[in-house]
Amino acid sequence: MFSYTNKKKIFFTIPAIIIIVGIICFSIFGGFNTDIDFTGGYTMAVDVILEADKIDDGTVAEDNKEEAKEEAKEEATETPAEATTEATTEATTETTTETTTETTTETTTEAATEEAIDATEAIPQTQNAFETGSKAEGVVTSEKTPLLKSYTFNENEVREVLSKVEGVKVSGVQSSEGGFLLKMNELDRETADKVKTALADKFGQIRITSEEKVAASMGAELWGKSLIAIIIAIILMLVYITIRFELLSGLSAIVALAHDVLIILSIYAIFQLPVNTSFIAAVLTILGYSINATIVIFDRIRENRKFDKKLTFSETVDKSIKQSMTRSINTSVTTLLTIGMVYILGVPSVRQFALPIIIGVVCGTYSSIFVAGPFWAMIKGDK
Repeated sequence: MFSYTNKKKIFFTIPAIIIIVGIICFSIFGGFNTDIDFTGGYTMAVDVILEADKIDDGTVAEDNKEEAKEEAKEEATETPAEATTEATTEATTETTTETTTETTTETTTEAATEEAIDATEAIPQTQNAFETGSKAEGVVTSEKTPLLKSYTFNENEVREVLSKVEGVKVSGVQSSEGGFLLKMNELDRETADKVKTALADKFGQIRITSEEKVAASMGAELWGKSLIAIIIAIILMLVYITIRFELLSGLSAIVALAHDVLIILSIYAIFQLPVNTSFIAAVLTILGYSINATIVIFDRIRENRKFDKKLTFSETVDKSIKQSMTRSINTSVTTLLTIGMVYILGVPSVRQFALPIIIGVVCGTYSSIFVAGPFWAMIKGDK
């Protein structure tokens, strides 16, 4: 009979290699590809305006901003000046001479003109929260590119556009109704404006529906809470398994869980997959799934020890793993089929949760069969 416990060195070596490669990649890339949820950054929600929905009072193009500003000044200057002149002339005519009227009119006109110019110059600074130079709030229009007749979300297309903007690192692009949501590194106002201009030049006309800065302190707090949640979950599992079986079995189960977490982290470090809040939720889910598969085998080991005491503990482990193999694999395959379809057909936010689940199910199945039982046999011996 094939012995899983005798082949434990091979089973332990395979994940060890993956973990070592993950550590090397972690060092080379300078860490994980953490989302702005952890590192802090900048989010921008963008709607693509189609030709049928064109906003006529959209943005003033970059080259014409100064000209538009001057025209606004002239209009604002002429209007108050004329109104003030007429009102002052009529009032003064009744009580003063023609000379006094002209003098008062000139003085009042000059003061009103200066006030109008000052007010006009302040307009670009308070025009809207996005400071896009737009008459319609948050709208940016390109003179180079006509508006699209139809729009289909393409993440790679958006990433390609933003890769040409200096100082921008995109950590995530998610589809939204009529546009997309960008997650980037922290940007200053000038760089954010360049991002908007680049997107407008690509899609013709866009509307920025929201912009938000995520503080790095929030990310640090999220990291801390995530680690605490994982540690608490592992401790509670250790207590439960120790009570149900024995301390050594609890330690073996924790080693298997550590294996699962390290493998997932290694794969994310190797391929630089984005680490976000969905990833943390998926890891906690995998811990529960993996420990369930491990307990099934541990239950079989306990039952076999009761009814076949002639076998050594290693032989009991081998027998129990063989008896549970079909059940464990079938359960994992059906789970993978479901999660796989969710990943293929789901929206990007769902895919970010499904991907670590898929990885976790595979490595969780491996650890429950090839790690937990053989490790328990190794530390317990043939007692």
